[in-house]
Amino acid sequence: MVAPGRLPRPPERSRLDAVRTAGQDAPALENPALAARAADRIGAVLLVETLHRTESPRYPLVTAEAGVAVVDRGDEATGLGDARFLMDLCHLAVNGEDLPRVIDRYTANTGHVRIADDPARGAPGTGTLPLRTGAEAFDRLPREARAAR
Repeated sequence: MVAPGRLPRPPERSRLDAVRTAGQDAPALENPALAARAADRIGAVLLVETLHRTESPRYPLVTAEAGVAVVDRGDEATGLGDARFLMDLCHLAVNGEDLPRVIDRYTANTGHVRIADDPARGAPGTGTLPLRTGAEAFDRLPREARAAR
């Protein structure tokens, strides 16, 4: 998994105040392409993940749309088509995303799904997230869309 831009130093996982946003966007667009090429050389897939907005308030990827946009830019830059979205249902739900909509819209771009509940990324059913609704959205997909890549 590669975070766009520079490698973060926990707990910040975010942009640098001293550097203009545009100055940080250029490497953020280059890094997925570099990572995708490196992954391709070893037969791996690049996964791009959004993060939890409250844990990483300045991290630029907090929506499925933003994460998939980075995937698309990486694929465009390399022509490899091996970058994928890591669909973290906990992060997306906590950030206010509509899970069935995200699943319906972005499954084709997804390489891995992570399911955890909130709080504390607990086991599904131990918290407050609408994970059953999300799981039902996967059930509506054609079988080939649910199969592992």
